[in-house]
Amino acid sequence: MKVYDTAWATQLAIRHLAPGGFVVAAENCWPDPIVASIAGVDRSVGMVMSKIGVALWKPGQVERGYEKTAGKGHDVFRVGEHDGRATARATEVAKMLSVVDGSQVTENLWGERWSKLCTNAMGNPVTAMSGLGSLDVASSEVGRAITIHLAAESARVGLALGYNVPKFNGATTEQWADAGRRETWVALDTMLTPAEGSKRNWRASMAQDVTKGRPTEIDFMNGLVVDKGRERKVPTPVSAAAVETIHEIERGSRKPAAENLGLTLKRAGV
Repeated sequence: MKVYDTAWATQLAIRHLAPGGFVVAAENCWPDPIVASIAGVDRSVGMVMSKIGVALWKPGQVERGYEKTAGKGHDVFRVGEHDGRATARATEVAKMLSVVDGSQVTENLWGERWSKLCTNAMGNPVTAMSGLGSLDVASSEVGRAITIHLAAESARVGLALGYNVPKFNGATTEQWADAGRRETWVALDTMLTPAEGSKRNWRASMAQDVTKGRPTEIDFMNGLVVDKGRERKVPTPVSAAAVETIHEIERGSRKPAAENLGLTLKRAGV
């Protein structure tokens, strides 16, 4: 389910909740406040899915983009209460999900949620607007450049909001936020450059939506970064330009193409 369906889905779900039941928000972006506004915080639990890639191109045939990480130092599922308490119900949800992949209870739901938002914001619109897979994007200088800019803007906004944002996509939030410094930029660019023999050329969920002709989550993803950045007076020009480009693709006035990467950076003035 997409984040733009959260409100009506929650309205439907609460009619069927048992006493003591609750709604778990597991979508991308920032769904938890939406759920809580309808179901109430006492009947809302957040769940962040960190570094999980899946695709559904044919009915009933789910493709995984990553191998399972359980037992390898990374827990995909992070279940948490809005107030940061480690509760029995959060533990119950985490235990249920442990059969799928690594899971844990987090006392940092909002930081984890923003970390996942950064991951999505730096990758989803890039593959969606370009029509390229992740390997093709990372193999090009312009692809890495727009990726770093989007990550940096998202990281800066998260820090300005006061969240404790965990490391994402190979670097700390502070490192991404420091991308304006030449030495940091070079280090991040080097890290993103694919190693020889890399084969994984994944298309993120927004690229899948574009291919299927479905609405994207751009307004709830990079659009949220722009909105929160405006509140905190943090500039987000590349994020805003990415939103504009994806809107054009959604309207049908622009086709996904590699040239859109450079166009978006030009629009942002970088």
